[in-house]
Amino acid sequence: MTARIDGLRSVRLQTATIQSPLSAQEFQLLKLANESRMQAGLAPLQFSQRLMLAARNHSRDMAARGYLGHDSPTGDTPADRARAAGIDYDELGENIYRGAAPDANALPEQVIKAWLQSRAHRGNLLSPGFRLSAVGIARADDGNYFVTQDFVR
Repeated sequence: MTARIDGLRSVRLQTATIQSPLSAQEFQLLKLANESRMQAGLAPLQFSQRLMLAARNHSRDMAARGYLGHDSPTGDTPADRARAAGIDYDELGENIYRGAAPDANALPEQVIKAWLQSRAHRGNLLSPGFRLSAVGIARADDGNYFVTQDFVR
């Protein structure tokens, strides 16, 4: 049986488990992003597994190398990562975040609040042009979380 959850993704329901490529925190952050969009009268973002791989890999790279930036220390850009993941797009946006959270479950709300308070991040999140999105979250050895949300049209 397949079920649609909050307009984000389809998952196959098994006897007591839900298989999904998303962590609970990634799912919650996408849900909060779509709630923000719907409150602004915008269509919800659709989940892209390829975009998730690009976002997750970028978060892991930032956590491993201890930097916060759209471009990696080796010069890889969001566009490079999207192309490497096989994503075709007309427009690309990216939000990133680094910070500690009292616990992993508090992270999504903390991130969405920070992004909505930033003009540039809010612009990506509430852009009517973006249709697909995904989130990747990684935790560094020092306990900080690194979050990437990519958007494409």
